[in-house]
Amino acid sequence: MSHNGNKKEVSRLIDYLAIVGVKHPNGSSKQNPVLLHRYPETNHADFQFTNEVCYFCQPEGCINVCRRPNKILHEDTSSFVFTLTEKDSGFVRYGVCVNFYRPFEKKDLAKLRSKNRQSRTKINKAETPDATDQLGNGQKVGTINKSDETKKHCCEILSSPQRKHRAFRTHTLTSLCIISRNPFISTFRRCLLTLKRIIEACYQRTNAKNGKGSKHTQ
Repeated sequence: MSHNGNKKEVSRLIDYLAIVGVKHPNGSSKQNPVLLHRYPETNHADFQFTNEVCYFCQPEGCINVCRRPNKILHEDTSSFVFTLTEKDSGFVRYGVCVNFYRPFEKKDLAKLRSKNRQSRTKINKAETPDATDQLGNGQKVGTINKSDETKKHCCEILSSPQRKHRAFRTHTLTSLCIISRNPFISTFRRCLLTLKRIIEACYQRTNAKNGKGSKHTQ
């Protein structure tokens, strides 16, 4: 029972359900996590939601990775528990969090593919020697007799880290979090894992309807 006798506190099983991640992944390895959705959207009179929950769910930031979009990433799923303690009363609430990697939205993925192609085009133009450029001995770069410096430059192009841009990131870290005064950790974790499977099933079903699943495996 509640220490202050408030029946409303006892009758509420869950305070909030929060979904944390990024709205529009930019292709970088890490972004600042933000609140995507929360239920309910309004605060309870006795306990207001705080956006600091985002950093409890993703303390290292929202990580973007490269995965096959049609692959279920059970091995990348993790769960943990944190606590929120009120400064004045010392009242503790539990945060049960499940983290997994969610595929980018189709429009975000298309935008990143286009950006990646443009980036590779600029890199290739910058790294390709101009046939009109002159070497110190008066020879043109495009001739058969190339200097050692030119050969070295060509080797650097072939082994350039920029070639790794072809495997750009496709999945972003997403957190499902239940906040409650009740320490039903295992039960809440099972609920979140079920919600995660529903989200993945909806994504796969959408891809199957649109016939896009096989195209995203490039």
